[in-house]
Amino acid sequence: MSTKNKDTSSAYRNSDLAITRRTGNIHSYAVIKGIMGSSLVESLPLRIRCECSLPECQEIIGLSLSQRRGLRTKFPKGFIVILSHAFCPPNTQVYASKGFGVVEKPEFTKAVVDL
Repeated sequence: MSTKNKDTSSAYRNSDLAITRRTGNIHSYAVIKGIMGSSLVESLPLRIRCECSLPECQEIIGLSLSQRRGLRTKFPKGFIVILSHAFCPPNTQVYASKGFGVVEKPEFTKAVVDL
């Protein structure tokens, strides 16, 4: 195993960065919801930050408002990540789609509360 792989594996053991990214995405959604109010369009395209634990990750995931809402409802403890970041242990992949997936982290049991 190379040093880079060891660093990547180690990064996945600390969920603080993933939690911070997910919290930022939830806050961004709350801002959009606050601006648009009841006129939110389900097909509204969103760009959210990958919610992985890799410090060097700058990936952006494109999905619709309805996709994002569905994922948060179906997987309230999940983290939305690009597919290549979904397979790193100790994550458990619970959903996969074209370009992104949802993982759960064994040590993180708090469900997301959307604003």
